[in-house]
Amino acid sequence: MSRYNSRFVELVRRGQEQGKIIQGEPWIIVNGILGMCNWLYRWYDPDQVSDPEQIKTVFVRMIFEGIRKG
Repeated sequence: MSRYNSRFVELVRRGQEQGKIIQGEPWIIVNGILGMCNWLYRWYDPDQVSDPEQIKTVFVRMIFEGIRKG
């Protein structure tokens, strides 16, 4: 695992220990989030999304509302 990924895994692990992030393998959570962001270039179509802020808003909401403990 790269230092880049390891840093994110550690952040997720710390959040889990504090009870702020759902339980689950941290590397799966990290790779899910990074994969979502890293593949943007493959599917992004400016004709479909006129305002890139929409993507940011949706991604941030998916990440935080999707992994944050209720």
